[in-house]
Amino acid sequence: MEHSAQDLAVEGPDKGGNEGLHAAFRGAERARDSPELTPSILSLQDTLNRTTTPSHLVASAAFRAMQGNWKLSRVLKSAMPTFPSGTFTGSASFHPRPPSHPLFHSEYLYIEEGSLVTEQGLVMKGSRRYVYRYNEREHKISAWFVKPDDAETVDYLFHQLEILLPEVTEAPSGPEVSPPPPGWTAKGYHLCVKDDYHSEYLFRFCGINLATFNIVHRVDGPNKSYITDTSFVR
Repeated sequence: MEHSAQDLAVEGPDKGGNEGLHAAFRGAERARDSPELTPSILSLQDTLNRTTTPSHLVASAAFRAMQGNWKLSRVLKSAMPTFPSGTFTGSASFHPRPPSHPLFHSEYLYIEEGSLVTEQGLVMKGSRRYVYRYNEREHKISAWFVKPDDAETVDYLFHQLEILLPEVTEAPSGPEVSPPPPGWTAKGYHLCVKDDYHSEYLFRFCGINLATFNIVHRVDGPNKSYITDTSFVR
């Protein structure tokens, strides 16, 4: 029951920059015919490839754009009678703070507060805290549990996100149909004793701003079986 309560939380570059990139790749082409240049030029090309991969840019942009205050709405569907289904509504904030470990370059203390209304009509106040971190070198976002005694100190890893390339789908047509904002998906995994937590984030951008995002947790195991879908809007 203690674990159930925790889960519910109850109580563009300029011309010079382009020319530099073109020169590097021209050098890489020439390096194939010049063995003495190959190691250094191909190493530079590999660096450029990794640092300009779209998923790397999305991770950085998403993490920066998460900062601040959000309204949240969470739908919870449980397959077990001991774990209630219902709707949680409230507020969420990503508070920037100095990184608490040298491996990470940016960090947020995430705080959410609100009320859960169960399908039986019961109302319960709740709150939840995590720490979100960004590793600039590896372009990785990760979520961490906080220690219960102070609710601020990092305890252990919840999950690390892998940004996935978006699938290309045919946009809806018609004069009254607007295509949905572009979205990027990230996935993470956590094992809690024998229960599997599969997490999926969907980031929807409007220009460089994060318009909305969703977090879905699918939990399966001998102790838990439920899905939560949380929507964040400004």
